[in-house]
Amino acid sequence: MNSYKQDLIAYRIERADALLKTAKNLVDDQDWYSAVNRLYYAVYQIISALMTHEDIPIKSHSGAKAMFELHFVKTGRTDAKWSKIYSRLSSARHDSDYGAFTVFTEEDILPLLPLTEEFIDVIKRLINTH
Repeated sequence: MNSYKQDLIAYRIERADALLKTAKNLVDDQDWYSAVNRLYYAVYQIISALMTHEDIPIKSHSGAKAMFELHFVKTGRTDAKWSKIYSRLSSARHDSDYGAFTVFTEEDILPLLPLTEEFIDVIKRLINTH
């Protein structure tokens, strides 16, 4: 693996970790809209790291989800649960950013935090085992 690719993967993993940390701080502040945004982007960054590792090009958020589903869920490399979590976060982020009259509560967001943490750990293991 070339140096640029290694650096890019490392950068995206670091970004995922930093975004997760920011999301935790936003949860502590009860800023549910911003927290869901950061949770989504933490997952997006870790998926971007995985796709870079696997030499799978992605050009959009929907492309990242589609490639994850195609190359990791449908092949059995990871559980379908993670695709559902990714889609849930994506939808919530979209609603948070663009939805009129969208309301997020503690009950909506708090369960997503440990799921996002686990998701990131699962993807890190995929990166580190291949």
